[in-house]
Amino acid sequence: MTQPVQVQPELDPGDRAPAGPGERVAFALAVVALLATHMLAFEQGEHGLVLGWMPRDLAYRVAWMLAAAGVVFWMTARLWPNHE
Repeated sequence: MTQPVQVQPELDPGDRAPAGPGERVAFALAVVALLATHMLAFEQGEHGLVLGWMPRDLAYRVAWMLAAAGVVFWMTARLWPNHE
């Protein structure tokens, strides 16, 4: 007798491996770090410039927003459930 041939389903480009517990812990730590650094306050006054033109507190806020956007993209690309 012949054995039935097992056909592997084609992988959809949208399919991805589920995030493991280590990645979920890293994500939670990143969110906690963002929350903690969001509470930092800068004193009003004379501060040095970053790149010669941007005040240090503004540069910090821009960097924070880029980091937060990176965490959101990480969450939606890797940690979001793949089923709708």
